[in-house]
Amino acid sequence: MPSFSGNIPSDLKVGTKFNVNLNQGTINHPNSSSKDTQLEITGDSSFKIGDKVNLERCEAQGADLEPITQPEDYLTNGEWCSNDYYCEETKLKEKVKILFENGVYTAKKMIGTQCVKKGEISFTLNYNEKFYPGSSIAAKLNSGSIKSPNQKYFNTALEIIDDNSMIIDNKVLLERCPRFTLSDAVSSDVFFTSDLVGRWFSYTKCPGENEYSQSELEFKSDDQLMKLEADVIKEGVCITNGFKLEINDLHGEIHANAPFDLKLLTPTGEPHDVKAIMMNYYYLEFPELKSYMIRASPKVVVDEKVIEKEFEYTEIKPIIKKKIVEIENTNCLDEDM
Repeated sequence: MPSFSGNIPSDLKVGTKFNVNLNQGTINHPNSSSKDTQLEITGDSSFKIGDKVNLERCEAQGADLEPITQPEDYLTNGEWCSNDYYCEETKLKEKVKILFENGVYTAKKMIGTQCVKKGEISFTLNYNEKFYPGSSIAAKLNSGSIKSPNQKYFNTALEIIDDNSMIIDNKVLLERCPRFTLSDAVSSDVFFTSDLVGRWFSYTKCPGENEYSQSELEFKSDDQLMKLEADVIKEGVCITNGFKLEINDLHGEIHANAPFDLKLLTPTGEPHDVKAIMMNYYYLEFPELKSYMIRASPKVVVDEKVIEKEFEYTEIKPIIKKKIVEIENTNCLDEDM
């Protein structure tokens, strides 16, 4: 049970007072009552509740404690996962991506619920200081119901636990999402469009040709427009400079072996709707285009460290060979495209 709770003002300084609810009880009846009182900031490392309870920062949390990191790196590096989100009475999994703009940190939902939809804001906070374990930061949390999603924001707090975890509203534990390992990459059933970010080798059969032409593309995310774009960075015979791929849902779900939609723009700007299939983290195919793509430089976890390297595709070569045969038996787009 919390000792006390309350909404923290955004501007804290010595002398600041705000209302809190203090938990009370007796030996025979613990946590049996509560009362409204005031919390007053009395110093850089101390505050008091009511007229009797004075609290000072424990020695381990004092000025000599090393900060975790700068806030930009801590919040925006990677994505955050939780199993503690609720939509009405149902406990659900959650995934958010935190973006920074104009001094505001905004957590966008990558997995939505009926109460707060995917792509909507989960929470926001204003902060420009270093993070310490135990830091409590004023935040605004989005809430709603199934009948009235994204209904309102309410004031709460986000508490930093350590390098990879934090709690919002005293009950929702957020942990940095795990990165892909080699086994995850082959076996995962669900990806996000943002997982496509990076360089890809593209192999395409030009109309009337029997050999595959190699080119190289790079997917980049546009956090402002919430979309993903791939530009040609090394042209081939079929895919030349000026071709572009677009996905308008930056955090949309991609199910392994299920088609998803992209837009192909020709060098003249003519749009074509195409479908792709993500076999695993390293392999993507475009059946209509007689084309497939292999990730050029995937992120691989080795001894809990993320490294970039040219991957030897021994685990998926049989899959690729099988898929190439299937691609050869599909129809390409019209040759006058």
